[in-house]
Amino acid sequence: MVKRAQVVDQMPDSAEDTMAPDKVSPAIVFLCTDEAKDITGRQFGVRGNRVSLLSWQVTEIAEQNAAEDAWTVEDIGERIMDSLESWPKPLNPMDF
Repeated sequence: MVKRAQVVDQMPDSAEDTMAPDKVSPAIVFLCTDEAKDITGRQFGVRGNRVSLLSWQVTEIAEQNAAEDAWTVEDIGERIMDSLESWPKPLNPMDF
């Protein structure tokens, strides 16, 4: 318990704001919907009001002012689906 308290004490207040559940959960909830069923094998960075696709490059999917309200599941879902065509193709280890 002491180690956890030390980590929390060192965390800047701004990190707590960007990692708040209401800021990151809409993207996670969307990825659990039927609409996102074909999105597999991908890693996302979700922090505050920014969502990025992580691969051999970082592809920004959506960002809004961090002072604004959190995304809704519908809004972030629409942004994710609209960006699919711009995503880099996943690497297939069998191609190497």
